[in-house]
This record gives sequence, structure tokens and C-alpha cells, in this order.
Amino acid sequence: MSKFVKFHDLDSTRIITIDKPETKNALTSEMLSTISEI
Repeated sequence: MSKFVKFHDLDSTRIITIDKPETKNALTSEMLSTISEI
């Protein structure tokens, strides 16, 4: 997952960028669960 999920901290805000162009549905429920735990 780390290949296409990037984290960037800006002041007190964390920006999460998800880029997986080769897959139409880039997110699965497992990925969303992992991201929400961070």
C-alpha cells in the first residue's frame, strides 16, 4: 500500500494522497481501515 499512499504533514494537518491509476477502484475496505487507524 505504501507505494501509492503518500503522507504529508503541513502544520497540524496531515494530507493523505492516494494515487493508483492502474486500478479503477484504488481503495478497498482494508485500505480504508488501515488509513483510518493512522
